[in-house]
Amino acid sequence: MTSFLTLYQFPGPWDVFSASPFCAKLEAFLRWQQVPHKAVTVSRLKGAPKGKVPYIEDANGKRGDSNLIIDYLCSAYGLSPDAALSAEQKAVARSITYLCEESIYRIMAYMRFVDSEGWAKMQALLFAKYPAVVRWLVAPRIHAYVKKQLTQQGIARHSRDEIVAIGRRDVDALSAMLGNKPYFFGEDMTSVDITVFSVIGNLITGPFQHEVALHAASHPNLAAHMQRVKNHCFSG
Repeated sequence: MTSFLTLYQFPGPWDVFSASPFCAKLEAFLRWQQVPHKAVTVSRLKGAPKGKVPYIEDANGKRGDSNLIIDYLCSAYGLSPDAALSAEQKAVARSITYLCEESIYRIMAYMRFVDSEGWAKMQALLFAKYPAVVRWLVAPRIHAYVKKQLTQQGIARHSRDEIVAIGRRDVDALSAMLGNKPYFFGEDMTSVDITVFSVIGNLITGPFQHEVALHAASHPNLAAHMQRVKNHCFSG
């Protein structure tokens, strides 16, 4: 195992440890797997190897992208969190990850950065410590950039009602897959539980109480799963 690891991430303005689900995911994974690390919050992306957070730095250099980082950690640090899963279960886990990180996450980003009510709240969080002139200069650029990205990806091409309907179906699918189990594959936590925790936690906590967030919170099994993973990874 390499000597020490530093995690660079966005700060957590509400009760999921980071406003970015990908940062929350990586922090939870490191804690779950008991990898010694230091978490550093950053407000700028200078030095990030892929121009995004989270990223890590250890004796082997810097690495970006939460999923690629986890692959690296498993290889370099000798971790095997999903060794008990069958090939079929691993395929299901990949589908759940895609649902969370490529659909629900995009809807969450739309509700924060494009939807007018959500963007007003997001601006207040992002620029609370900055002069008004900074907000006036920078906020429109962030808004335009994220809207462009989500339009190119496709979700922002839909109407708001259509986006809400997609989000509700995604949440219902997650809830149905979890069912009455404590974790997605039974009694033991696996990597996919960390992924779901980070996305659902970001969705149902904090100030963004839009229709999809409220729908997710209305599923007792998802709310209980989020709390279960949080307690497992962040207690003590």
